Amino acid sequence: MNFLKILKPRKKDSHKGDYGHVLIVAGSVGKLGAALMTCRAALRTGSGLVTLALPDKAFKKIPKNLLEVMYLPLPSDKNGEFSGDGDMVSLSNHGRPKYKDKTVIAVGPGMGTGPGSRKIVQSLLKTDLPLVIDADGLNCLALEKLKGLKGRRAPTILTPHPGEMIRLLSVSPLVPGTFWPKGTRYQKPKVDRTRQFAKKYGVHLVLKGYRTVIASPEGKISINPTGNPAMATAGMGDVLTGMIASLIGQDPFSLGSAIRAAVYLHGLIGDRWAARHGDRGMMAGDLIEGIPDAIRHWV
Repeated sequence: MNFLKILKPRKKDSHKGDYGHVLIVAGSVGKLGAALMTCRAALRTGSGLVTLALPDKAFKKIPKNLLEVMYLPLPSDKNGEFSGDGDMVSLSNHGRPKYKDKTVIAVGPGMGTGPGSRKIVQSLLKTDLPLVIDADGLNCLALEKLKGLKGRRAPTILTPHPGEMIRLLSVSPLVPGTFWPKGTRYQKPKVDRTRQFAKKYGVHLVLKGYRTVIASPEGKISINPTGNPAMATAGMGDVLTGMIASLIGQDPFSLGSAIRAAVYLHGLIGDRWAARHGDRGMMAGDLIEGIPDAIRHWV
């Protein structure tokens, strides 16, 4: 699979502003790790700048060695999640929305699903930037019955695992009744429902799992051939979110290719690790650290 357009060699006179500014809206007091893994994955994939918007109570727990990320603390509720008082559309000190100097937004990992988090997600649906929604961001969408999803004026990328997809379908009139069982022979219903959902809501949909299914808003389907059971561990989805956002930020005009490249590369790194170590014991951090070397050998 050739994604040289997305990962082409960089010009000698380039600078960090040439490679996108990713805004990641994520984290809470109890789930800070998910947000930090998303940030690290975006940086390792090549983003020029990464800003993490997170609840201010979680900001106080940031490890002191993660120096490359910029931080935007927002008001917290009593549980250490977003209160929703400082949404991303309200004006900053400079008189413009907080997201305006960014290239792409990713929302969801570890943010919780309280009223404030749901308000944050709804505010981001009103922005005019590509928006990657994962994890609790998807659960917030389901709790709000997919309000604001259809008809966004900018690209929207949803990255559910099967459980999150079932929650999305449960509040969609698209597919009533039961869902697909586990097993490879049920791939066709997964493909059909992924395509239908993507077309109905005008989104790019990445249904993660064995042979990840990627659907475009027009209904075009790609099946990813990489990945293995060693990747069945916490944090892998957070890493993929950072990688997708990073590649979109570096080349927003090739968005569909950027999504497919990130998914393929994510699984490829897992395959490279499993070839050396076997089918268990891999951590999400291992995958993050393997990103630069895999890109170098791939391109």
